[in-house]
Amino acid sequence: MESEADDFEIKYNEIIEKLYSLFEKDINKKQSSKIIRIVKNIPSLTIFEAFNLIYREVQILKTISKYKENTDENMIIFKNKEDKYEPKEFDKIIEKYKVKSNEKEVEEYMRPINEFDERRRIKINKNNNIFNYLPIKSEHFFLEKDKNDLYSKNENEYLYHPLYYKTIMCHFCNNKHKINNFLCPYSHDIQKDFRIIYDYHNEDICKFLNFLYSNKLLSFQNYLNYISFDPLNFDPNVFKVFQCSFKKCPQNNHLCPFYHKSKEKRRPPLLFRYNIDDKCFDKEKNEYKVDQCPFGIFCNSIHSQKEYQYHPEYFRKSIECKREKVNGHCPYLKTCYGIHPDEEYENYKENDDEGKTISENEELSKLRKQIDTINEVSENLKCRKCNEIPNNAKIIYFCGCNHYICRKCYDQIKEDGEWNEICPICDNKIQKGDKVNLNFNKKQNSN
Repeated sequence: MESEADDFEIKYNEIIEKLYSLFEKDINKKQSSKIIRIVKNIPSLTIFEAFNLIYREVQILKTISKYKENTDENMIIFKNKEDKYEPKEFDKIIEKYKVKSNEKEVEEYMRPINEFDERRRIKINKNNNIFNYLPIKSEHFFLEKDKNDLYSKNENEYLYHPLYYKTIMCHFCNNKHKINNFLCPYSHDIQKDFRIIYDYHNEDICKFLNFLYSNKLLSFQNYLNYISFDPLNFDPNVFKVFQCSFKKCPQNNHLCPFYHKSKEKRRPPLLFRYNIDDKCFDKEKNEYKVDQCPFGIFCNSIHSQKEYQYHPEYFRKSIECKREKVNGHCPYLKTCYGIHPDEEYENYKENDDEGKTISENEELSKLRKQIDTINEVSENLKCRKCNEIPNNAKIIYFCGCNHYICRKCYDQIKEDGEWNEICPICDNKIQKGDKVNLNFNKKQNSN
């Protein structure tokens, strides 16, 4: 009978094998294992950041291998692809930020002050967006080197390289959702200013992403935590993306910005970038085949009617609203996906017959925030071993590593004879006095 450790190793090796088969022309199995371990050891990554990192490491390893065989100074290291979903300012930053000190066309903050510490090398081919260096910090970082050197020679070349710029979330800026901050090399909203550098339309990559995301060996942060969202201001890009906190929502279903059933749920279109012309649809059952889709949430096709109706390429562009008018306008005008004449918007009132007043919406927002806070606290109280909220107020806390487990798991470990003064979460040795019995109904005591 296989132990949990053996089962873990088998599944972990399966991830490595799948990554190797995906990029077998570019990396070997040893390099594949190294990349996966890098991802595993970096906390707080979303699946999109993780695969950006994987893709970047693959490109770096592939390029270094080719560079050893061909040291031509005009060798193509990386070609920055065009993406219609990215803000135009991205290309400007990648192309011109800290490149020329005397260029009049760019703002002063874009020019390098110190030629060596700040200045970035210019692209070797402006028309094709080709770079001839990589975002790698070598042992000679910040030391003067040949202009055609393969490695980044300063922090700006590293951070604003197209393989790195805006590919991971920001954990430094005070304002977490400070959008349009293009000078910061990190993303502040995973849907609005996040760059995907891999081919998100590649079916093999989508299958691997789905496998990686659904596998419990690698834990990823919820990408929804990095999307700015205000339920009081309608935004078609996040409409029906988040789940409603109420079991019985007091708002009209057409007006509530949250989804209530799985059929309403949408993936953020600017992040997942699915194709509006393709539908993942089962004609025999007359329903979307979401559960049977081999690509999961990374499918490039539409997964629900709402994903189609509120897609940026369809929303209020393709079909006129045919709903019966109330007080001279559509009763769901604020959130309706159809085209309406201008006079309807002129007659529209916030306090319509079917909707809710502004004050009521504010009350709903406050209630939802309170529910979200309760859910967040509940999530933090989960046992780190069984991942469940304890039925009683008793937990075992290990001071040395800050891990804790519920009393039920602790008693089960002792009953199985597996307790040997080692943390069951991280396997670190528990020193004397580090194990604390927390009982929120009584005084605490330590062993």
